[in-house]
Amino acid sequence: MNATEPERDREPRPGTAGSGRPLRVLVTGASGFVGGALLARLRRDPGFDAIGIGRRPATTDGYRALDLASPHAPAALDALPAPDVIVHAAARSSPWGTRAEFERENVGLTSTVLAYAARLPVPPRVVFVSSASVLTRAADQLGIPSDAAAHPPFISRYAATKAAAEDLVRRHPGDWVVLRPRAVFGPGDTTLMPRVLGAAAAGRLPEFVTPAPVVSDLVHIDTLVEHLVRAATRPAAAGRTLVVTGGEPVELQAVVLRMLAAAGLPAPRRRVPRLVALAAAGAVELAWRLARRPGEPPITRYSVSVYAFSTTFDDTATRAVLGEPLVPTREGLDRLIADLAAARPTPARPAPARPAPARPAAGAERRWEERVQRTAHPLAYPLLARIRRPTLRVPRIGVIVADAALLRAVLLDTESFSKTGPGSSAELWTPVLGPSVLLNMEGADHAALRRRLAPLFAPAFVGALTKETIGEGADRLTERLVAGEPVDLVAEVREYAGQVISRLVGLDRGVMGEELFARVSAITGFVSLARPRFTPSQIAEAREVLDELTRHARRAYREAPAGLGLGPEAIAAGDAHVTPHETLPGRMRGLGLSEEEAMGAVGAFVLTGTETLVSYLPRLVAILADTGWLDVLAHDRSLLDAAIGEGLRVTTPSPVMLRSVEREARVGEEAVHPGDRLVLATFLANRGAGRFDPVGNPAASLKQLWFGAGAHFCLGAPLAMAQIQRTIGAVLDAHAEAPLDVTGRRAQRGALIPAYRTLTLARPTGTGTRR
Repeated sequence: MNATEPERDREPRPGTAGSGRPLRVLVTGASGFVGGALLARLRRDPGFDAIGIGRRPATTDGYRALDLASPHAPAALDALPAPDVIVHAAARSSPWGTRAEFERENVGLTSTVLAYAARLPVPPRVVFVSSASVLTRAADQLGIPSDAAAHPPFISRYAATKAAAEDLVRRHPGDWVVLRPRAVFGPGDTTLMPRVLGAAAAGRLPEFVTPAPVVSDLVHIDTLVEHLVRAATRPAAAGRTLVVTGGEPVELQAVVLRMLAAAGLPAPRRRVPRLVALAAAGAVELAWRLARRPGEPPITRYSVSVYAFSTTFDDTATRAVLGEPLVPTREGLDRLIADLAAARPTPARPAPARPAPARPAAGAERRWEERVQRTAHPLAYPLLARIRRPTLRVPRIGVIVADAALLRAVLLDTESFSKTGPGSSAELWTPVLGPSVLLNMEGADHAALRRRLAPLFAPAFVGALTKETIGEGADRLTERLVAGEPVDLVAEVREYAGQVISRLVGLDRGVMGEELFARVSAITGFVSLARPRFTPSQIAEAREVLDELTRHARRAYREAPAGLGLGPEAIAAGDAHVTPHETLPGRMRGLGLSEEEAMGAVGAFVLTGTETLVSYLPRLVAILADTGWLDVLAHDRSLLDAAIGEGLRVTTPSPVMLRSVEREARVGEEAVHPGDRLVLATFLANRGAGRFDPVGNPAASLKQLWFGAGAHFCLGAPLAMAQIQRTIGAVLDAHAEAPLDVTGRRAQRGALIPAYRTLTLARPTGTGTRR
């Protein structure tokens, strides 16, 4: 439909479908800032039946992890209830990346969504979240028409691919709406304002010298979300392309100075002419690309254009169609600044013995991270760490893949590369766990089992499970640390992992004691890159440990009520409700798995669900303490999600993945043949993006590669993230009241996943609380 066509009677009324039932809305990108806020808004409104999808694990009600870049995405989309409206918010929203990355994520994913919409019996309305950057240049622009046509030259690859995606949306056979938000800010923002604050904290924020004060339009997240709801429901919005702003241009430098003052951060000290900054950014970008440097450059032309040039829009058309902004820009900024001031720490009485660091110490995590890696793998790590090529064939080991893009491509190509052939993970684990666990499955059987188990890792279940198992312990952890008690964080997290795993698989809590933890760790310690399978004695020892565990899980399986499970249709329809008292064995019995199949899955969850967190959380806290970020995040958590992602990138809980080559193929420049073994060195690919940096956040471009990709993205990732956030929150709460330090640590020898053996967290001698 175009803007000149009359409104049709079949258009839905706001908040309802034509039949009077709630309007069914599918939100893509629902694990991101905009999509997540929209999903939360729709789920609160009884006039909508909303489902959100995204590639990252999340704990939002109504959310499902679904990677639109996966080859299985079309089938997964087809299994969803047919929506009346699709709000497409999934995108690569970054000032930096390769042309292929932006094309794939901004144009390719839009094509996938539109192809799905075209397959539906009644084409849904498609509301596309574009960007006002399709209209901006590195020049002062005032009063740009809201529906102006986008055309080259574009300020960035992001803008160019957003414009290309807009063109695709306009060819949709049903109704469409394109919204172009300008500089979105507000609660949940991980990009715009946190980058400014992070750069200021790190001493990297300049003041741009400009001929006149820079004025700019911004938009509060609540305004954008409400405009998306109106775009989804108002007949007059169909066929329109509209910029979304808060309707009140503001002087940008003055806003930044207010933010810094509220947050207690220093004002910029360097003054840089904007044209000099623009030229420098262009030179840095060119050098970055020629050198093929990972991560984002410290300055980009897009960033300079946003902060150093005036950009305002004439939003008359937007107001006529979508109404007034819900939260005007100045009101939204007042809220933001009040939140920053409220989060600012109160001066301590008495003052801490050591002052808080003026800025995080870049790269300070490397010394201990190197030690942890070398202690776990004294021979393999130094050899692997020297690899500088994207691929390297090593006799008796296989083809090592160390490039992130190649590694992801291998994980997504399940036709050419398998988990079940020679040299793959199946050769290791099938003799121990049996043939039917996710660790060693491919194809339709793998997809079917994954679908059946997915409700156990749905947000509602994950949240309830985390609260039930570790909530009280995490609260006590904060109290103990504030009271001055030294805490071994490794032992603490091991207790949490034992609680969760015991609860999940139906074990008595006493079963997962220190001795059994050590024996489980010993099983994973059997893994060696030089040996593709376990020895008979190792298999026997592993089975003995797992038999002891599954003896208790068998009882949970046998005592579960028959018919407990729900089929794929119920899961797709959103009816797969799981209570916190349900166990994995009971669920699998209800889904029709045999007892032996269920016990194999129990063993897999125990093996993968214990060491990962026991390794990662203490290492993350150590990194935060070593770099000074523990203090920063305790008082301003706007970059906490980025810090967690960066910690996962640097530590890489799954350091290596294995695949077997099924057919002739190429991995980068390396020709591979059936039967070849691929060693996917995820820790090299992830760490290649540079040092720990929550401000630059290179982890965002890797799309959680440490959890896998596509059909084999870690099913338990939402549970892991919930435990991580709860535990690290408890530590930060304590540090905000009484400064903490790492007072002792020892690296773990002989572990598959590098880890600390002990890591003691305590208040330094002579410090008081900050209340």
